[in-house]
Amino acid sequence: MPPVAAVDLQLARLLKRKRRFADAEDLALAAAEAFEEQGLAVRGAYARIVLSQCLKDEGRAVEAIGQTERALAGLEGYHAKWVSYQCYDLMGSLQGSEGALEEAERLYMKAIEEMESLRSNIGLDEFRMSFGRDKYQVYENVVDLKIWADLGAEAFDFVERSKSRTLIDLLEQNLDSVWQSNASGSRRADIQKVRQDLNGLYSRLSQAGTTISSLASDRSLQTEIDEREKELVALLRAAGSEKDGWVALETMALPTLREIQGMLEDHEVLIEYYKMKDRFCAFVISGSQFHFERDLGTIDAVRSCLKGLNFQLSKFHLSADYLKQRQGTLLKATTHHLSELYRLLMAPLEDKIKGHSLVIIPHHVLHYVPFQALFDGEAFVVERHDVAYSASASVLKICRERKLPEMERDLVLAVADESTPAILEEADVLRELLPNARVFVGADATADLLRQYGPTAGKLHIAAHGVFRSDNPMFSSILLGDSWLNLVDIFNLKLGAELTTLSACETGMSALSEGDELLGLTRGFLYAGTPSLVVSLWRVNDRSTTQLMRRFYEGLAEGLTKPKALQQAALSVKESFPHPYFWAPFVLMGKS
Repeated sequence: MPPVAAVDLQLARLLKRKRRFADAEDLALAAAEAFEEQGLAVRGAYARIVLSQCLKDEGRAVEAIGQTERALAGLEGYHAKWVSYQCYDLMGSLQGSEGALEEAERLYMKAIEEMESLRSNIGLDEFRMSFGRDKYQVYENVVDLKIWADLGAEAFDFVERSKSRTLIDLLEQNLDSVWQSNASGSRRADIQKVRQDLNGLYSRLSQAGTTISSLASDRSLQTEIDEREKELVALLRAAGSEKDGWVALETMALPTLREIQGMLEDHEVLIEYYKMKDRFCAFVISGSQFHFERDLGTIDAVRSCLKGLNFQLSKFHLSADYLKQRQGTLLKATTHHLSELYRLLMAPLEDKIKGHSLVIIPHHVLHYVPFQALFDGEAFVVERHDVAYSASASVLKICRERKLPEMERDLVLAVADESTPAILEEADVLRELLPNARVFVGADATADLLRQYGPTAGKLHIAAHGVFRSDNPMFSSILLGDSWLNLVDIFNLKLGAELTTLSACETGMSALSEGDELLGLTRGFLYAGTPSLVVSLWRVNDRSTTQLMRRFYEGLAEGLTKPKALQQAALSVKESFPHPYFWAPFVLMGKS
């Protein structure tokens, strides 16, 4: 019976994970036959895929091919692309293992075609990212095939197809927000009510001496916040589904390698990293050259270094006496991890990047690596290169080609608290360096002013307390004078700023979903319209940040490019504060 077959199938998947292949095969076969006997062809086909995967993992490729072919035959006449793309991907892998590379490529292409067709019919941004969570192995399989065929340029095309596709759709299509603006009157009122309630709850947490990212001090308050956040998400989903005329988004044509080379300046080199199985590789691209480096560091080695680096950076939240007594030891330990990361990720590329400005496109855990702070044994990267970042080469091209509206006065919003008193000094610095700016401080720096002046601001600078929510990146927030501004709110902004600077803690931190989608404040501000974004990778020191921001804006006023200005600012801070914790937290995303 189907209920029993469904249980057998789930048990087979669990046993497969435990590598108990024989038991898994028996259950998957029994489930497939039961489904097929009841006329449930699609479920039967999926059960045979699980069976084929077990056979493949046991090295029984011929039997696995036979079962996959039966699964495909069972799908004829059914619109079940969520199953068929898995069939084609698995068949491609099996054919590749048998040496039939051309046939493997054909099957992989068919799998990608089916998957992208399925994905294009998903409306909501959130659902698209969920869809991609377990499906981007198909792209990696094609990239692997192209690399071993020594077709690096073709491999690069598929790397770009796999990265940040939901964000690319949002930026390229310039969609209206699917959130509040499309909600009916009653639903909009409900959304606003829940947002107001959450602001009050967040303020209570803040007043209690906790942060939104640490909700353990008051269990009842934590429970209430969790419930209200879930309620808001449900309302937003419902509002998104109300969009009049919502249709499937067509997948945009991504830029070719030649087009990406054409957008680079003569002094620029783009390094795009990619995770391949257990290690990283890199594509190094300039206006005239293309180089592929196959064997960089392993994922485990990079994770280990990042763990050590984050542990060292976390020590800067300890007492001032501790930090003063151990300055040399802390710098030495941190530099050790930065040296290891350089060896794993950049040392093999030295000859290709020497003397150039760098555009870094990370992948996977590399989004958490401060490349500007890596140490080559003699100097930090920032001492040899100015550095900018992007989510993908396609996102970078969109940011560089974005047409900005007519800009008026700059806008500065500064909100200090007990832990960041130097923000007030930072606001005074910006009054001096941006003489045409509207500057609002404390309770006057409201979200309404951001909505009012943001669309025409030339430069937008927000100096405030920021929080990254690793448990729910959608609720990562910046504290303005009257409310917490989270990702939902930012998606509803219209910003004309050619540069947005978030001078706050953790504003550049993002969670990652498969498909390398960034889930954090960076995503929201890029979508809202700014092509260039300066954000922080960790909790910053407000004293060194004030010095860095002064030198950054001085550099811009002197005519330096944004990456050059940020480089000079970091080097200036480094003279006063040698540890990378102080001078390396800020990165430039997007147009340089």
